[in-house]
Amino acid sequence: MRKQSSSNAVSGSAKSPAKPACLMEMEKREAHFRAQGFDSAAGIDFVLSKILPVSGQVLEIGSGKGRFLTALARRAPLARITSVDIDPAEQAVAAQNAAYQGVADRVQFAVRDAARLGWPGNSFDAVVTVNAMHHLPEPDRAIAEMVRMLRPGGKLAICDFDPATFYLMDLIQQAEGKTHPHPVRCFPRWQAQLRALGFKTLTWTACHQEILLALS
Repeated sequence: MRKQSSSNAVSGSAKSPAKPACLMEMEKREAHFRAQGFDSAAGIDFVLSKILPVSGQVLEIGSGKGRFLTALARRAPLARITSVDIDPAEQAVAAQNAAYQGVADRVQFAVRDAARLGWPGNSFDAVVTVNAMHHLPEPDRAIAEMVRMLRPGGKLAICDFDPATFYLMDLIQQAEGKTHPHPVRCFPRWQAQLRALGFKTLTWTACHQEILLALS
């Protein structure tokens, strides 16, 4: 009598990709921040609830490690995102994050200065920046570049920590012997400037974030 095969493997099944070590370290860091009162996931969800929908060509200023980028790509499946950052090491982590999250096919990266992007004007349907403005040495010039990049009828979203969260970041970083950028709050001035250029603006503050949404 012939012995039958006992294999019950499902044809075509595939293992989930292994999580890169840099993402595991990022998650560990996020857990530490949550324990101190800062929930980055809640902030990202809040921003997305206010700026979506977006589609077409989308420019992100400040790749960081790809926290917001990957969430945006998942929630905006019709968007093709170009993400810029001055730091190639940060972008390398963001690229691994995008690959792990399965959105790398709709994301491209460029190492560029936010104040000197270099592309022709009217290149993007939406421009968004989240928690990057306080790192930029020339934020006003960066905003001028964002406006230049935007196509007529486009959407510009400028998001950064709210005042209370900047103070929380100060405390967290000081406890670690570090410092964190804490600029003078500029959102009211930026809103006035955008209105003077003909934008309709909306603002919200919650979940650690201050949001300025400008519609052309």
